[in-house]
Amino acid sequence: MAFEIPKQHYSGKIGETTLGTGSGAVELGGETSYPFHLFEGDMPNPTKIAMEVLGLPITNTTMLGSLIKASGIIDRESVIEPLRKRFGRIADKNISAYQRAFEETEVA
Repeated sequence: MAFEIPKQHYSGKIGETTLGTGSGAVELGGETSYPFHLFEGDMPNPTKIAMEVLGLPITNTTMLGSLIKASGIIDRESVIEPLRKRFGRIADKNISAYQRAFEETEVA
């Protein structure tokens, strides 16, 4: 008998956002399920990275780094400028957290 991964019902909707600008922009979200919930590989500890880099347990940019590495949907560098714009004077630390999580994510 083959093992089947149990499915969980999700009745919500994932928020939508745009990464990048112009012809390189990518729309993310809007789905009614988590498309990258299951993948083969190792994810780093996002809270540990956030605490070491940002000094706070805020994992948004670390999770983004892992998601982009695992999914391969957009180029790693295309997120840097939107992060600078979004985080302003604290952008460098968030970009460092994003890049570290990207590097530490292993996709089989």
